Amino acid sequence: MFESRHRPDDLFMDPEEDNSNRSTPNRQSRGRDSLISRTDQSEKDEEHSSRPSSVLETRKRRQSSHDLHRSVTRYSPSPHDHSRIDDALKQFDSGDSEVVQLKQQLSVCQQELEELRERYKDLDEECETCAEYLHWTKLHSLVVDRMSYDAEVEKNKKLSKTIEELRYKNQDLKMTLAKMQKALEKHSGKDNRELEAMKEELKDLKDELAELRQRNKELDEECETCAEYLRERDEQNRRLKEAKAALEAKLQEYQESSGTLARSKSARRKRQTMHDLNRSSAVNLSDAATETTEDFLSSQVERDDSCREATNDPHSREIKRLKIAVEKLSQQKAALEKQLLSNSHTPAHPTVYVATGSAIVQNQQLTDVMKENQKLKNINAKLINICKKRGKSEANRENEDPSNQ
Repeated sequence: MFESRHRPDDLFMDPEEDNSNRSTPNRQSRGRDSLISRTDQSEKDEEHSSRPSSVLETRKRRQSSHDLHRSVTRYSPSPHDHSRIDDALKQFDSGDSEVVQLKQQLSVCQQELEELRERYKDLDEECETCAEYLHWTKLHSLVVDRMSYDAEVEKNKKLSKTIEELRYKNQDLKMTLAKMQKALEKHSGKDNRELEAMKEELKDLKDELAELRQRNKELDEECETCAEYLRERDEQNRRLKEAKAALEAKLQEYQESSGTLARSKSARRKRQTMHDLNRSSAVNLSDAATETTEDFLSSQVERDDSCREATNDPHSREIKRLKIAVEKLSQQKAALEKQLLSNSHTPAHPTVYVATGSAIVQNQQLTDVMKENQKLKNINAKLINICKKRGKSEANRENEDPSNQ
């Protein structure tokens, strides 16, 4: 039955033109509200502008509750209507809570307003004090200006006199400058020639300096090569010394082993001779199976000695080879010592660059570098003397009086 009826316009939410957050429907019925004229609307606008926002909000709340009451009494209740009414009441309660919050905010704002009023009152007092001070300073400046007028007049008179004197001095300076210009024109040709000569000399010196730098660079590279060669020679000498020490130790071991063998051999020979003497005094037997005659024993001893010598031949060969190697190493060591002594006591001789990086070449290159550095020092001293002379001549020229010239 409720669905068949026409839905009124005042049951729907309608946002206001001022974008307010209303929680109740704005009634748009054509009863009492349609009788408001334009004058009433203007009066309401004036009231809206004159009254505070809290009063207007309370009036709107009362109007919304009244509209809700009218909408409830107009139609017969139904379950659907009851649910809508409950929702409206809940919205109304939420609106009351919003009103309480707004009241609290209003009280806080009023307190802040009172504080700001007190603060602005103090600021107004300070502004009045500043205005009085500015007024006093203006009066003081006027008095000072009036008092200093005579002093300013005297000062202007002195300034005018000074300006006249400066004009006369300006004329004198112009005449002096003209004389100095003439003197400069006379001596400019001579100075230009000297400058050109000095420029050419400086250019030659720069070229020579570049050549010397290139040569020093080449000498540095050669020195690096010589240093590398010397490092290799030192490393080779170290290895040779280590090999020599190892060979000497090995030779010593072989000599000790050969000495022990010789001693054992002599002891065995002594024992054999003693045995032969003891056997020669015994009876000579001619057994074919056990022949022990002196000739047989001597031949046996010789055969044993030859076997021992044959077995000892590799040791003797090794000893001979080691002795030869030690002699060669000692010869090389003596040659190296002689070379080092000759390098330390070499006399000065003209420049000779050898492909091998020996100590002699390195010493000669170092002496050449020292000579070139000495030449550069002499050139720098000459340049300093030239600059000093140039500075003295310019100072004398500045101290001269152009009027005398």
